Amino acid sequence: MEVSNVSEMIITYLNNSQLWIVFLIALFVIWKQTDKQTRAKLSIVIVLSMVLVFNNMSRNVIGRLTSVDVYYRFLWCVPIALVVALVLVKLFLHERKWLYRIIGIVVLYLCLQFVGGTYFHINAFVPQENQYHISSETVAICDIIEQDKAEENPIVAFDTMTQLEARQYNPSLRWGISRNAYLYINNTGYDKGTGQYIQEERLIKLMNNGWGSTVEDMQEALNSLQIDYIVLVAFEGDVAYMEQLGCEYVGGTSFHNIFRYTQET
Repeated sequence: MEVSNVSEMIITYLNNSQLWIVFLIALFVIWKQTDKQTRAKLSIVIVLSMVLVFNNMSRNVIGRLTSVDVYYRFLWCVPIALVVALVLVKLFLHERKWLYRIIGIVVLYLCLQFVGGTYFHINAFVPQENQYHISSETVAICDIIEQDKAEENPIVAFDTMTQLEARQYNPSLRWGISRNAYLYINNTGYDKGTGQYIQEERLIKLMNNGWGSTVEDMQEALNSLQIDYIVLVAFEGDVAYMEQLGCEYVGGTSFHNIFRYTQET
């Protein structure tokens, strides 16, 4: 995902979320409950944050060293969540006036109710599907590979969301596409012609979007990355296409198909 500056980055990643309102309210509460000396220190921290962290130069430097995702997650998203959590703890544990507690609950509820497209949405709070706290879809995928595999640590090309969970459930399955490759493709988009992660991009387009390259290009990617299994979001004609690549269908779930690939020698 491409963003040109800090403000655009925050707006884009917040995705219409109203969490920033909760954060500003939390800052105001902290400001009101502290003495003048602490307020002065808080003001200095805010100014230094703007000068040293939340500016385009810092974003570009940190983004080049890691990624924009990491910059946003650890320098903005995580800190504001901690600030909000601090105020909520103080509100519910130390506030003696029940009226203030009720007001805090109402404000928090309204903000959670009207956020858009984030895990903070109140509708996202659902019971876990199993004891592993990951989707049953991922559990089923990993079990199919575990039962079929001929070697202890096969290399598996997962779609984006499944890869995040598969490592937690079965760490013996090695990633065929590195985290850095996924981050790079997510930040730059497809077909940028930079020459980086060409083979990974071919697989990512196939697994996430159902966009297959030519048989020769895809086989080159599979052989180059030494892929043993491919997990892709099922699409019409995927079995026939994968058979052209020399892949064998080994099982499927509600939303995915799993294929075994034998390396060319």
